[in-house]
Amino acid sequence: MSTSNQQTLADSGANERPPMLKKGNYIPWESRFRRFLDNKLENGERMWNSIEKGPYKRPMIPNPDNPQEEILKPLSKMSEGNKKQYIADVKVMNYLFQAISNDIYNSVDACKNAKDMWEQIKRLMSGSDVTSHVRHSRLMDEFDKFETKEEELLESIYERLTTLMNIMDRNNVCLIPVSINTKFLNCLQPEWSKYITMVHHNQTGDAVSYDVLYDSLIQFEQHVLASKAKKAAKNHDPLALLAH
Repeated sequence: MSTSNQQTLADSGANERPPMLKKGNYIPWESRFRRFLDNKLENGERMWNSIEKGPYKRPMIPNPDNPQEEILKPLSKMSEGNKKQYIADVKVMNYLFQAISNDIYNSVDACKNAKDMWEQIKRLMSGSDVTSHVRHSRLMDEFDKFETKEEELLESIYERLTTLMNIMDRNNVCLIPVSINTKFLNCLQPEWSKYITMVHHNQTGDAVSYDVLYDSLIQFEQHVLASKAKKAAKNHDPLALLAH
């Protein structure tokens, strides 16, 4: 086999393999696994149907060779839609098996369908309700204590807050936009105050996000830096110190 053909097969295999689940990493894994299935187009929707609603249940029909007993309806006699759903049920279970390590596998291999397996994996890896409550409290505390670091630039503040919001969102810790906006604006240094007032005047409505506020404020950062530099120079001026 040529090197190019081997590479093509390797790439194809890589695209087919779902993300691996590691301990302590359930929430981001769940998000990546969802995106992995979304890329399967029509099959992705059917596979999510298996996880969220359960598998297609093949009906029993009389056995042509023995009318006194029943057998599962063969794939050849299913409607096209039911056949595709049945195949998707099998595929998503295989993907889940590929995504978990042996220690998790030993706890879920008795599951009969993807829905049961998904729920068992979630129970094993995301923790109990008590753990979820602790995680929620910890994230809310981190949000409440979020503040600007000394001499921190606006971009850095925005990036740290965005990272925290993403983690909170993955953990289903939801905040109303006005709370996030207030936190973002209130943690800025005093030199930002007049520009915050200007932005508030131009940006009205509950739909305004802190992303929009950041885009509006970043244009004034050079003025803020100049103001801080001027204040620092004044504080270090010996004549200014004598005047006090």
